[in-house]
Amino acid sequence: MKPSLPRLTAAVALILALAVTAAFAQEAGELTIVEWRQGEPPNQRVVTALVQVLDERGQPIADARGFVATLNGTPAVVEAERTIVDARIPLGVVLTIDVSGSMAESGAIVQAKAAARAFVDQLAPQDTAKIIPFADGVDTSNPFTSDRAALATQIDGLVATGNTALYDAVRISAYVASGAEAPRHAVVLLSDGQDFGGRSVSTRQEALDSARAAGVPFFVVGLGGQIDRPFLEELAAITRGRFFPAETADLPGIYDYISTLLRSQYELRIRLPEDLADRAPVLTVTLPREGSALSDEVQLSLTLPPPPAPTAVPTPEPKPQEARGVSPILYVVGAVAGLSLATMAARAFYVWRRRRRTAGPAGRIGPVELPEQARTPVELRRGRAILTVTAGPDRGLHVAVEDVAVTLGSGRTCGLRLTEDPGVLDEHVRIWWRGEHLMAHSLDRARPAVVNGRAVDWAVLEDGDRLALGAHEVLVKIERVPTPAPPAEAAPPPELRKT
Repeated sequence: MKPSLPRLTAAVALILALAVTAAFAQEAGELTIVEWRQGEPPNQRVVTALVQVLDERGQPIADARGFVATLNGTPAVVEAERTIVDARIPLGVVLTIDVSGSMAESGAIVQAKAAARAFVDQLAPQDTAKIIPFADGVDTSNPFTSDRAALATQIDGLVATGNTALYDAVRISAYVASGAEAPRHAVVLLSDGQDFGGRSVSTRQEALDSARAAGVPFFVVGLGGQIDRPFLEELAAITRGRFFPAETADLPGIYDYISTLLRSQYELRIRLPEDLADRAPVLTVTLPREGSALSDEVQLSLTLPPPPAPTAVPTPEPKPQEARGVSPILYVVGAVAGLSLATMAARAFYVWRRRRRTAGPAGRIGPVELPEQARTPVELRRGRAILTVTAGPDRGLHVAVEDVAVTLGSGRTCGLRLTEDPGVLDEHVRIWWRGEHLMAHSLDRARPAVVNGRAVDWAVLEDGDRLALGAHEVLVKIERVPTPAPPAEAAPPPELRKT
């Protein structure tokens, strides 16, 4: 009796999954802090960490208990620990799929579509996914959805043709995933080649910087022998994800393994010490085990509430003391002297005002004498700033910051209005000049702007800095210009000018 096709397919998938697990087994197991987030006010002193724990065979540990956390080496309280499945915590995942012409030539597109459909079928009911195909460009038109039938239709409609805008795909996928309305995020990226054809606007380093700043793990599948392996490995490492070198036949097993990893995470609720003042502490999470403990660390970027104001201690009022040996006549003399001084000061002010009002006729006809210091050219250290959107739907949009503050956001009143995006507030960040410094202020401390990969409340911007707002990235360009020298003589008054 021949085995049925469904049973044969399941057996093949199981064998591939076991092969993938063996390939990525760790000698002593592994703990990874996949993602973290800070609580919204008033719970800013709570950090939620998503942790992945694997045993020596690369299999997720399903019954881990007793996690320990420290901040800069100081113990922190782990208030709660639970599995993702038990908590039913939603996931927002982006499936970024290379649909360049080489995927059709090798026949890999067929297996890639089958693996993506199987991955979608394993998502929990509360999870959402977004399909982003890329070739000559990056297509972000598909929305996040939990509709499995709609996702399958989008996958089935993929057609392989064109070049490979890999760097743009990485950058855009990172920002789109970070804006998903879910507490967990991930990108599953599949590519069989290198950035090719000059289609990417982003550079290699810009793509990596954007992925790091987004804080979303990338599970990267490099298909075949023509991939840019150093780039893909670094992308997975800096985002705390994983890199999988693969052949076409490996795709079902790898996608199934990634799905298992995403379903096997732990959520830890960690209470920050009340006296913590460091906004960028190092969080270390450890799982004690027999033999050797598993541990991982990550540097946080926190928005800390101000410390409670100290309770004011009332100062006791001094008890009145009787004047000893002072005659009441001296008090009278002092009062008269004070009144006389006040009268003299008032009279002097009155005389000064009268002289000021009558000091020369209005509209003088002679040149105005300027002090020597005022005639010397002074270099203006401040200039103008140009804010240019370099990534996202509004790429190319720009605005100048000169004498008036400029607000960035999606609201109608913003000087640089961005397309509505889950990661962009109506009024997100304000930028203005304070003396010679270009300042930036996040208008919502719970969702600060990201400058050069770090979340900030306040920042002094420099030439070349980059701000990340949802799917948008804004480049800061500062132009400093000297003040022109003033004329040797003042211009003639209005009544003497020729008309």
